[in-house]
Amino acid sequence: MGVLRLVIYVVFYATLASAHSPCETNSCCNGATCRDTSSYTCSCRSGYSGTYCQNPFGRLTFYARYGHGLPDEDGWWNDSDPYMEIIAYYRGGSIRHTTSTRNGDHSPVWHQNIDFGRRDWTRFTVRVWDSDNNADDALSSTGTYGLSSHTSNTMVKMNCYSGYVYFDYHFQPGFAWSSGAVHLNYDYKLYNYYDSCY
Repeated sequence: MGVLRLVIYVVFYATLASAHSPCETNSCCNGATCRDTSSYTCSCRSGYSGTYCQNPFGRLTFYARYGHGLPDEDGWWNDSDPYMEIIAYYRGGSIRHTTSTRNGDHSPVWHQNIDFGRRDWTRFTVRVWDSDNNADDALSSTGTYGLSSHTSNTMVKMNCYSGYVYFDYHFQPGFAWSSGAVHLNYDYKLYNYYDSCY
């Protein structure tokens, strides 16, 4: 009887050992470690998020430069007081920043740095507003830009460990009678950028 128990024990545990581990396919990206659970979990390296660690974290900063020829929303009562609103979106939320207001200036100069910090950023929107006491008026339509789908006038440079995207943005206000524009740069520096799945 002792030999039979030993054979059953060896066959049972040999069968368990030969069962496929969920980590055998290793669907984790960017140097993540697969952890065997009831299915599997990817333990992400610093700078990545997502189920498979596929979303790189990066630092998103803007340099609001200037505007010119912005419309006068206040008419004969007063001059517009423009400021720029930038909303950056990440997986799970958004953060809003604004430049300072330039009182009575249709060609404002901001020269202002805005740092959104490190997250897995996906896109951003830009809009110019006229600051008023009771309700702000839009001086432009909203421009939306994805951080993974760059336009032809975008310069992209990346290597194995870091990257940046530089974009000189000329925004045309959404009013037919206006010919103004605002200019800003953004910088998106990725951390631990491997861009590889294995």
